[in-house]
Amino acid sequence: MRLDSATLFCKICFKDKAGFGWSDFENDHPLCDECFASMEPHEEVFKVGPYYARCLYSYTERIRSLLYQFKGCKDIELADVFLAKQAPILKLIYSGYEMVPAPSFRRRDLDRGFNHVHEMFKCLGLPFIDALEKTDDIKQADSNFEERLNISRHIRFRDGASVLSRKILFVDDLITTGSTAKACCDLLMGHGAKTVRVLAMGHTRKKEAEKAKRKGFRAPSPFFKSP
Repeated sequence: MRLDSATLFCKICFKDKAGFGWSDFENDHPLCDECFASMEPHEEVFKVGPYYARCLYSYTERIRSLLYQFKGCKDIELADVFLAKQAPILKLIYSGYEMVPAPSFRRRDLDRGFNHVHEMFKCLGLPFIDALEKTDDIKQADSNFEERLNISRHIRFRDGASVLSRKILFVDDLITTGSTAKACCDLLMGHGAKTVRVLAMGHTRKKEAEKAKRKGFRAPSPFFKSP
């Protein structure tokens, strides 16, 4: 359920935000400082193939739980808690970019009642281009390492969409091996995008991801030193 009134409380703990430091000056902010700290923000920049990628959190148990509540339990009110604190600086970093969300299978969006990537990233205020779509109901979480590397077989460019000569920010909730992000960025560049960057909410830390690093990832660098 989407609330219509201004948010004067934290959407995670439901406490009045008065007394939470900087939150006192952000009455429309959906997240208190205490809950934000519990999410253990950890920004890092690395490369997925030739593309610069930025992630805002490691995939901790706290992030996993919030993401499940948002996606699996269809709690759309949590959509803006993930990026709310970082949104002002991200708007500056990606000024002039247009967002292409990671493709999802249409039936899943209909069952959930919303597209989770759209809802998560719309707080940045950048325009969306729905340029990509999944042709099969393939879940990355259920795929092994080799299947993840072949994800490009299940993604296509939408008829009628255009990214020609545009600066594109590919956005997704999670990056694990980077195979989906790379496949999508390759497709966008192949359809004439001027440049492509990647922004994800979370970065998982699995053995498959470590293997993927050796196949194209570069070591993380500090958040503010990315091109």
